[in-house]
Amino acid sequence: MPRRRALLAAPLALPFLRRAAATTPIRLFVGDVRPLGIIEGPRPGAAVEIVQLAAQRLGLELALTRLPFAAATEALRATPGALMTPIARNAEREALYTWVQDVLEVPQALGRLARHPPAGIEQARGLARIGVPAGGVQEGFLRRQGLTNIVPFATGRESAQALLAGEIDAWYATAIQIAQEFEALGQPEAVRLGPALEVLPVWLCANLDARDTPIAALRSTLAALKQEGETQRIFRRYVPV
Repeated sequence: MPRRRALLAAPLALPFLRRAAATTPIRLFVGDVRPLGIIEGPRPGAAVEIVQLAAQRLGLELALTRLPFAAATEALRATPGALMTPIARNAEREALYTWVQDVLEVPQALGRLARHPPAGIEQARGLARIGVPAGGVQEGFLRRQGLTNIVPFATGRESAQALLAGEIDAWYATAIQIAQEFEALGQPEAVRLGPALEVLPVWLCANLDARDTPIAALRSTLAALKQEGETQRIFRRYVPV
């Protein structure tokens, strides 16, 4: 193309390129933390729906990849520009991701079979085996309390089944995840929750290479959704009062 024609064509191409960039889907990795992130079935999870609503308001398209939690964190670190939810923020993870915005706050508790008394941290010291999510913050919390009787599981379903089978004595995870996994197994009365040992914000985070990710826009939109009550409205569709 002659130089003059090329120069004339360049400005005309810019709106097209901007539109193409705007419609390029952003990869969103979903970790298995029911009901915040669900990796099977039609509903993706409360935290995911909140992020989807924020993206919709911004005119962004998200491409969901739903994985066991530890696999999702590994995939996020390997994918520039990608996002992930749900995930808790702690000192060990601080430098691994770009932290976008907290989405929800959820309590963490020990679940035990209903024939046993509920357990707090002191009772946990006397238990032989405590299940935790592989790659989750729960293991770090228990180890900081001096516990070493810890067994990681890839998914919540595996943890619930191990508790039912007597392979572990307790399961430390997000309280609503414990309750809903037993509900999904058809045995909601089989588990008893102890007191909340921590209340953790659930975050949306991004790969460290997030230069092409609209971090500031997502941050402000998620904050607005919380202020408007949309966050709780979506959460209550998964966890009715």
